Amino acid sequence: MSDKSIASKILGVIAVVLGLIVAVGPHYIFPVCQYHGMLLETAAGTKVPMKCYWTAMGEVGLGALIVVTGIVLIVSKHAETRRALGFVLAALGVVVALVPTY
Repeated sequence: MSDKSIASKILGVIAVVLGLIVAVGPHYIFPVCQYHGMLLETAAGTKVPMKCYWTAMGEVGLGALIVVTGIVLIVSKHAETRRALGFVLAALGVVVALVPTY
């Protein structure tokens, strides 16, 4: 194993851990408004989840993508694949930061 291969495996493990944190964070670490019983009430009287709930659902999907990408990075053998997956992880990291802010 080369040093770059070991580094990519370490990066893959870090990505899996961070992806899990992103996926479970809005539900267990920092629960969103719906877990505190807060819902929006429409003019018709029905209650619907707030935007923060849907943002949390989006973060779960992004966290799952990060976990899958990290696992593929761990098992990949080609340098080009590892490089491309690094760019994918970087892009997913940017999207994770942008989803709750925009």
